[in-house]
Amino acid sequence: MRIRRASLLLLALVLRLTSDSLAAGPTATLTGRVTDPSGAAISGVKLRATHVETNVSFSGETNTQGRYNIPNLPPGRYRVIVGKFAFRTIVKPDVELHVQDLVAVNFSMELGSVAQSVMVEGGAPLIQSSAARGGFFQSHEVTDLPLVSLNPISLSRTLPGVIEPAGTFLYTGELDSSFSVNGQRFRANSYPLDSTENNDIQFTGIAQPFTMADAVEEISVQTGNFGVEFGRAGGGVFNVVTKSGTNRLHGTLLYRYQSQRFNSVSNLEKINQTPRPVFSHNVYGFTTGGPIRGDRTFFFAGFQQNTLRSAKNSPLTVPTEAAVGTVRSLFPSNPRLDLYLKHLGTLEVKATAFDRNEHERGTAERDWR
Repeated sequence: MRIRRASLLLLALVLRLTSDSLAAGPTATLTGRVTDPSGAAISGVKLRATHVETNVSFSGETNTQGRYNIPNLPPGRYRVIVGKFAFRTIVKPDVELHVQDLVAVNFSMELGSVAQSVMVEGGAPLIQSSAARGGFFQSHEVTDLPLVSLNPISLSRTLPGVIEPAGTFLYTGELDSSFSVNGQRFRANSYPLDSTENNDIQFTGIAQPFTMADAVEEISVQTGNFGVEFGRAGGGVFNVVTKSGTNRLHGTLLYRYQSQRFNSVSNLEKINQTPRPVFSHNVYGFTTGGPIRGDRTFFFAGFQQNTLRSAKNSPLTVPTEAAVGTVRSLFPSNPRLDLYLKHLGTLEVKATAFDRNEHERGTAERDWR
């Protein structure tokens, strides 16, 4: 048997202009309220959230109630700057955002010169209004943790309420992953890719499995209390978010080799005295990303080839010559029996015949001669 699967990812020319925010996609939202030392709301405060790795900025402004909202933020680390005339500028670094996050960060501004800045390192914890149940896996976890069938979504099995029902394909070598979330059928799940539809329209499940771990930025798993935009799912939402380029040129190389040479002989193979199945599984690929125009335009591309060659040894139970004679005597003119024996041919029987329920059988080692 020979199987080849190729995954080609060309997330080329991911355009992100400093003056425009992203359209709807795998993003987060930053919100909150700005007040003065007395607790009164401050309107007209300018806020700028800058992505640390790309230096792309997203702007917002408080309304008359002192509230601001900055949507469509790609996942990652941000530096937030808050400024207004007659108040000291506030700088809050290292605000971590994940896919589908709705994070509230409140600020209290002090009177002073705009040139004076206040660095907010810690302070009150962020108010995160995301799904109450679920979790996420970051890029380093996807690449470092073992994956079933190279599928990053297989990590979701470690989350509370997520199980693999008996008879599914998750641990049988298939690329698909089937989960039961909070007792729901696995067909009730949704599997978006970069927040776009990636569900099989015929049988549900994943339409196109994404198995390039080095190209995954984050996996967001929501198992409850998710927004109305995920109304299709009654079980869980497994959102795979791919990487994009940054201001730093970077890339990865991948080569993975599996063979029967590294496997032990199973107990079943010892009992049946069959040789180990021969297979060769090669996975190789690369990813690369970087800037086209610094702070403005980036690219990311990747390639992965999955080649599997294998041969399987299966024991076959066939009737012995004595059993054939007995069956012929019982059914002397049965055309179906004749057809069966014709296709069976003359087999080289290895095992000694034995009696069970008045039928003698042996074990064939090779195809008919």
